[in-house]
Amino acid sequence: MSVPPALHDLLDARRHALLALDGTVRVALARAAQAWGLADVSIALTIYDQVYGRTPRLGGHWTLFRAGATPDGHEVASLSVALEFADNEPVDFWVSGAEDEVIAGGCTAAALREALAQCRGPLRQVTPLAPDRATAVPVLSALLVPYTAGPVGSLN
Repeated sequence: MSVPPALHDLLDARRHALLALDGTVRVALARAAQAWGLADVSIALTIYDQVYGRTPRLGGHWTLFRAGATPDGHEVASLSVALEFADNEPVDFWVSGAEDEVIAGGCTAAALREALAQCRGPLRQVTPLAPDRATAVPVLSALLVPYTAGPVGSLN
């Protein structure tokens, strides 16, 4: 399937802008990850190969990702920085982390650093480690309380 020349030019201009900002974003994300206490993160750039109907102004995004063990369990942490365009010109960073999306207010390193500070870090999910079966205390048994049916509207 052939891409119309105008769309091809738009996507090409967006790709060049994303690549031009790649170093700036990677440095900001790496420094933020360090400040948040995240080690061994991966940072990946995704350049969109089309204009998506729900987000036509976004041309791509960077993802900061970490998965690993903590003393409490297995943790997954992620954060996204999308680049908004006006036609083929980059205009803003959108940061999605632990808080609602933060709009940076520009495409500068300083604006991105401020947005990363405002987002309160990446979204984190910790899955507890499985307990040692030999020493685990059954918790479910405490929830099994006998129930006897009573009149409608009463608890017992």
